[in-house]
Amino acid sequence: MTSIHAFIRSRREELGLDRQHFAQALGVTKETVQAWESPGGLVPGRDEQRRIAGVLEVSMGEFMAVLALTAPPTQRQGSRARRLHD
Repeated sequence: MTSIHAFIRSRREELGLDRQHFAQALGVTKETVQAWESPGGLVPGRDEQRRIAGVLEVSMGEFMAVLALTAPPTQRQGSRARRLHD
């Protein structure tokens, strides 16, 4: 099973984007991208999810399918990123 964290990182790398350029394309900091890519780290908020899918050139359906495997429903709600708990 691929977590949303691993998915974001691997897809970003497939596209040849470093964290800085990915962050700039999304209007966030490099540290935010690092937090999204860290196992057990932040889950992108609803506001960021559509932008991430666009930059990663994946459908929202594909992005949401990976997200559904990663975070319980309470972690996916709202517009702010949330940290996953073990």
